[in-house]
Amino acid sequence: MFVNVKSKLIVLTIGISVLISGTIATTALVKQKQTIQKTYSFKALTLATQLSKSLVNPIYNLDINIITITLAEVIDDIDVVRGWVIDTDGLIISDGTEDNELQEEEASDLLEIIERVTANKMPFEQTCVQGLCTIIFPILTANQDFIGFVFLEVSLQRADTEIRTQLVTLAGLSLILFLVGITIAYFLGIKLVNPIEEISTAARTIAKGNFNINLYAGTHDELTR
Repeated sequence: MFVNVKSKLIVLTIGISVLISGTIATTALVKQKQTIQKTYSFKALTLATQLSKSLVNPIYNLDINIITITLAEVIDDIDVVRGWVIDTDGLIISDGTEDNELQEEEASDLLEIIERVTANKMPFEQTCVQGLCTIIFPILTANQDFIGFVFLEVSLQRADTEIRTQLVTLAGLSLILFLVGITIAYFLGIKLVNPIEEISTAARTIAKGNFNINLYAGTHDELTR
């Protein structure tokens, strides 16, 4: 099937536009996603750090009321799903609620992490998967003795919302770039290809023996020489 030069040029230009806009959008989205997730990860770390420092004296004095109140203030944060204060044996000291129903319950899912943090003298352990950023942060005395741990879960739901918003924005920008590419292709077709097609038509006419042709290329470049 015959495909003229104009069609080829338009298809090529559109393809290049799609490739460029897609690459830019994908790269920007990946970087933006990483930045947003790092922001929420840092927020979880900051909250855990501040909370651990605030709880040194209450835990040392085993003041459950102060521990619960301090933890509750952190849990009230819009992004915090839940939080516990845990002793060195892996038992929950406070869950931050008024009734403190989980007090003396074993944090069985966290025992392995607690043992790893304690044994390796790790500053903390943090993971961000499945829409949650989880952190285990030790509570240390001035002599660097372990007296407890802070456990926090921070939701990444708002982060996901921000990422979706960025995706919509980038999709809009990609569409604009795509339309610009089509526009450029169209005008390139008119500016460059039409004169060539006229010359080609004239050449075929002359080849048939008809020399009565007025040819106007419409440009002031190599096509008119």
